[in-house]
Amino acid sequence: MAHVHGASAHSKIMTHAAHTGHVVSHGAQTAVAAGTIAAASTHTGRGFLASLAKQPLLIFPAGLVVGYYAHKYRKEIIGSAQQASELGKDFVLQQKENLEGLVAGTSKEA
Repeated sequence: MAHVHGASAHSKIMTHAAHTGHVVSHGAQTAVAAGTIAAASTHTGRGFLASLAKQPLLIFPAGLVVGYYAHKYRKEIIGSAQQASELGKDFVLQQKENLEGLVAGTSKEA
């Protein structure tokens, strides 16, 4: 099967490359396509949330649904938050060690 990208972003890139004579890498094409999709979905989501906020009769049921799923998956949510916290602590400690190593290396050279 062929590997298919977003048609509009891919065709614009290839057209630009053909006119300018530049070679566009596959990674750049993927990045542009991903950016286009992200921009479109953000704009769509923003419009959906704005229309939802204008309908008070929809806010309450939406809150019930979110609350139900938050309660149903609370253990997974808590576990993910704890794991992210541990990873953050490990990252900070690693960066602190790297900084101490740099400071020790520069003080020995001076």
